[in-house]
Amino acid sequence: MDNKSGRLYLLDLGASWATGAYAKQAEKLEVRAFGILINELLDLQQDATTEQGRELRDTLSQLSKSCLDVSVSDRPSFGEIGRVLDNLREN
Repeated sequence: MDNKSGRLYLLDLGASWATGAYAKQAEKLEVRAFGILINELLDLQQDATTEQGRELRDTLSQLSKSCLDVSVSDRPSFGEIGRVLDNLREN
């Protein structure tokens, strides 16, 4: 955690370092791991009784589902994930 900004950074320096022809496939592997993380965070979410809490849960559940898609090529990129998360933050 960066004490100055209050931001928490999650790092997994495994497949994220892949380059070349394998880079896109490696990203999709990391996207799957991110989907698992979202599910674990959703298990901890307790404020799903408000409309905002339910919307957050539903959006993150859908994002996790797409990250865990059996078809690797159908998984979103981290750019797409970032846009979904930015929209959540703006709302």
